[in-house]
Amino acid sequence: CQIIVVWALAAQLHEDSLRQAALGEASCLPLGMCILLIALGCHPAIPFLCAHNRDESRDRPCGDDKLEPDTQIVCGRDSQAGGMVLGLQSATGDFAALTNCRTHVKQDKDVLTSRGRLVERLVAEGPSGLEDFFRSRTFDGFHIVFGNVYDAAPRLQYLWKAPADCVVDGEPAQWHSGSSDLQGGRVFVVSNENPASVSGRSFADGGAGGSADCAWPKCRWLERRAADFLKALPADPKVDDIQVGISRLMEAYDVPGLEPPARLPFWFRSEEEVLLHTGPFAPWRPSFKSFGTVSQRVMISDGCTQELNYFHRSTNIGWETATPEHPTRCGEWERIRVPWARRADAG
Repeated sequence: CQIIVVWALAAQLHEDSLRQAALGEASCLPLGMCILLIALGCHPAIPFLCAHNRDESRDRPCGDDKLEPDTQIVCGRDSQAGGMVLGLQSATGDFAALTNCRTHVKQDKDVLTSRGRLVERLVAEGPSGLEDFFRSRTFDGFHIVFGNVYDAAPRLQYLWKAPADCVVDGEPAQWHSGSSDLQGGRVFVVSNENPASVSGRSFADGGAGGSADCAWPKCRWLERRAADFLKALPADPKVDDIQVGISRLMEAYDVPGLEPPARLPFWFRSEEEVLLHTGPFAPWRPSFKSFGTVSQRVMISDGCTQELNYFHRSTNIGWETATPEHPTRCGEWERIRVPWARRADAG
C-alpha cells in the first residue's frame, strides 16, 4: 500500500537525522526557490492540475522539456546534477515535483545527493523501495509531492524533510520529516517554507500552502487566487483556457501587499529577498540579475479526453546579455500531450 510506504519512509527520514547531524558545516547554502501548486479534484473535468515555477541561478544549465525516448519520462532534465524538479513517467503516470526548503543549516556537499534525483527515482520506479534509496543517501531539505495521475480520482502523497533552524552552538542540527495525503477538492501550494522550524506538522494539515504558521504570504495569495479561478470555471472548460488562467497567476509579481514572511533564513541581501516575495514569479531585475524564475510548467489532466497536457516554457531567454532595456524574455508555451491509455500499454 502506497500510504504505508510513505509513513515508513517518513520514519526512515527521521532516523537519518542522526547520521546527517554528524556532517560538518562545509558547503555553502543550497540555492533554489521554486513554487508548486497542486489541485486535486477541484473541478469535475480536471482531476489533476499542477503548476510549477523553477527559481534558480540564471547560469545553471538545464535541458529543454521533452519526452525522453530512452526513459519515457517527460521532464526538463537538470544538466548540472542530472535530476529534475518535476517529471512524469509517460508509460505509467507516475509523477513527482519538488521544491527546496529554506534553512541556515549547511551540509557537506561532497556527501549530498541532488534532490532532483529523488524526483527521478519516484517517477521512474514509484515509491516501492524508497526506504533503501534514502538509507544510502543524504539530501538537503525538501518538499515533494508524488503519486500516479492517470486516473479520474488520483491520489498524491506529500513528504517533507527539514532541519530545525534553532541550533545551539556546538549542537548538531535536529532533522525532522512528515508526510500526508493531499486532500481532494483543495488547492495545495508550497515554496521553501520550513515546517520543522515552527511546529513539525505536515504542511498539508493546514490549507493554503500548509499550516497557518508556516505558509508564506505569496503561497497563501496563490492558493486563494487559484481556488477562486477553478471555482469560476464553466462545467466544460477548455484546457487552453485553464492553462492561460493558471499561467497568469504563476507569472504574477509586484502584487500589492505581499512581503517576505516573518521567519526567513536569508540567502540573499535583504532588498533581494523582498523582490523574491512579491508574487509567485521572480523576474529578471537590474538590481537582481543572477537569480529568478528560469522556467515554468503547467500540467492539466483532462478527464473527458483522458489526456494529460504538459505545458512548458523557458522564462530565462537572453540572460547572458540582459540589460534594463533588453531584459530576459519568456519563451512561447509549448505542449506535450500524453494519453492516459499509455498506462494500460505499459502492462
